[in-house]
Amino acid sequence: MKQLVSLLLLMSFLFACTPEEPKKEEIVVQPETKTYPKVIVEKEARVVSLTIEKHFTDWTDSTLMIIGSYELEKSALLKPFYASRAYQLAWWNSTNLAVADSKCEPCIDELLDMIHHAHYYGLDSTWYDINQIDKLLAAIMALDSGKYDFKALANVDLLMTNAYLHFATHLNQGVTDSVSAYGLERNRLDLDLPKYLAEALDNSHIKKSLLDLQPKNSNYVLLQRSLEQFLTTHKLSDKKHVLPDPKEFEDSCRTEAINILIDLQYLNDTTSKIKKKVKAAIKKFQKEHGLQIDGAIGKNTLAAFEKSTLERYHQITVSLEKLRWEKPWEKNRLFVNIPKYILHLIQNDETVKTHKIVVGNTKARTPQEINSQVEYLVTFPFWHVPRGIAAKEILPHIKKDSTYLEAHHYELMGKGWTPVDPKTVDWSKMTRSNFPYRIRQKGGTWNAVGLVKFIFPNEHFVYLHDTPSKNYFNTDLRAFSHGCLRLHKPMDFADYLLKVDSNSYTVDSVQTHIDNKNSRKMRFKKPLPIYVRYYTCEADSDGNIYYFRDVYKLDEVIRKRLFKN
Repeated sequence: MKQLVSLLLLMSFLFACTPEEPKKEEIVVQPETKTYPKVIVEKEARVVSLTIEKHFTDWTDSTLMIIGSYELEKSALLKPFYASRAYQLAWWNSTNLAVADSKCEPCIDELLDMIHHAHYYGLDSTWYDINQIDKLLAAIMALDSGKYDFKALANVDLLMTNAYLHFATHLNQGVTDSVSAYGLERNRLDLDLPKYLAEALDNSHIKKSLLDLQPKNSNYVLLQRSLEQFLTTHKLSDKKHVLPDPKEFEDSCRTEAINILIDLQYLNDTTSKIKKKVKAAIKKFQKEHGLQIDGAIGKNTLAAFEKSTLERYHQITVSLEKLRWEKPWEKNRLFVNIPKYILHLIQNDETVKTHKIVVGNTKARTPQEINSQVEYLVTFPFWHVPRGIAAKEILPHIKKDSTYLEAHHYELMGKGWTPVDPKTVDWSKMTRSNFPYRIRQKGGTWNAVGLVKFIFPNEHFVYLHDTPSKNYFNTDLRAFSHGCLRLHKPMDFADYLLKVDSNSYTVDSVQTHIDNKNSRKMRFKKPLPIYVRYYTCEADSDGNIYYFRDVYKLDEVIRKRLFKN
């Protein structure tokens, strides 16, 4: 950073405290390097401190400090930071500005590098006034030897400190208002940030101090690393790819698809000419977009092909933003990602097994945030029909057919779940608004929750369960339920939970109770935590990024908050 070296030499004037007029010391420099004084007397150093201090005396706590036209978002943190150092410059060595001895050159270097590469973290460098910082630094560096702009130096120091504090907060807890609609506690930066910065400056560890503030959640770590890799190999563009209908224009559609696969680096010019390689590339693309892996360009694959690289970038940044809101998760856990339609079984932060799931449809969404723990399973369960489903969907059938309840193994229940004879009810007077009864379905292969269910207490009454409708697990997009989570291969899941719990029950016990048509509750000794979330992007340790359709249209709200358009 040659210009910075020059700047530091220029400002190497602080703290030579003599009562007499200072004498500028001649120094030997390398060719093509300007000669700057090493030190400046105390009274001139004091000018810089007073300039910084004046910003705070003119500032009221109820407003944001302004440098030029730039508001300093971290004004409340700037005051204690500078007061603790007698309002001296933060980003240059306060006792000796000689470049050879200064620890501060790498500090400025690292700060500017981090901010200029903010997009690697799903952030925007312009949020941190980087253009004004660059402009002020350039103006200071352009001054002739022996000339100083104390105001510019004070301003750029304040701007850089504010940029660090602002960037650090965003890296740790996110940018947008993250108040949970579901009452979950959010991550908050729990440290003395001014003191943290002071220590980072003292140890010349600016980059490390910022990186250390990032979430340790494995989902975040893998996705952030993969984003950095994505940005080094892809040029961001809002250009959308429009493919012709493959049914009518198969050849031209395939040609355009190959061009997209080359742009996205699934293929190169050589492999694009090999039919098997093309099909393999389409399959890899489908896998990374949560689609049916068949190598054919169907409706859903076509839609995924048409996304621009900028849209992909925004999709990644939204997931990173939401991951920053998270408080730390348990290392051994269950994790449901709704738009991926997958349940992850995780041990020591590594996925050891997955299960397909069916989630709530767009009109009966699965809540996007649940923290709980799986406390027990139930064999041969009843299905207690939610009131909304009973009144809206089942009541019309009963009114048309008096035998509907019996034919579908339903029981009509009154207060306290006492049985009610349907023949005693005047169904002609029943409406959605006055329907007073509860309905439950008897256990059996016909039961909507199948032969086993897994309970994790939550205010939404959502749980994992078996289903008689197995065919839905063969589709790409599995948003068909009324909000609960239908589980593929539930007996395998039961086996896993009982084994990791070292439970006296086994999967054979579960099967025996099902075969005997016994409804039995089996509690876990050490309930596993479960986290239900909504992330449309994930990544693996190889840097592959997986994109999932925003089935509930939730990403756009956060994207607009982040990028204001």
